[in-house]
Amino acid sequence: VTCAHMHVCMCAHTCTCVYAQCVHMHACSLGPKWSERHPTWVPVGLHTESCGAQGCCSNVRIPLQVHKVCSIHKVQGATIGEGCPWERIVIHLGEPGKGMRALQTGLAVVALSRSKEWARVAFEIPPDRQTLMGLGNRPFDKLVTAELQRCRELAERTARHAPMAREWEELCERARQGM
Repeated sequence: VTCAHMHVCMCAHTCTCVYAQCVHMHACSLGPKWSERHPTWVPVGLHTESCGAQGCCSNVRIPLQVHKVCSIHKVQGATIGEGCPWERIVIHLGEPGKGMRALQTGLAVVALSRSKEWARVAFEIPPDRQTLMGLGNRPFDKLVTAELQRCRELAERTARHAPMAREWEELCERARQGM
């Protein structure tokens, strides 16, 4: 909840009454704008539940649910899905049309790979084609790919020379013992 528009009254210093709540929705486009000054604010009205036909008691509440928010770094290694600590994930990949920096690209891949099923993934702002097609195709990503390839080739060459290195170690050991 980013902003609250409330009318508060105190009765005998014990009761606080909230008549309305306003929630900031970053990419809200539902219905008419509630306020021209704040087009992304969405009013959330009170919800009343009665105990039955007798109407002897009722519960008045604002139907908002608290959710846990954490960084992509925090969920790395976690699984999102039914029966897991987090059952759904909302991902923010940046503003449409602006693309992502190299660091964001890697984080996006981590975030997108957390869920067992796509039905449990939602985007705060739906990504555009440019953003999705750019994953892994930026100049920095190409440099990383080239460095990984260089490391693989170095590892292969090292593995080819490993038997020779063992022979050399054995020769050196025999020479030390013969001294």
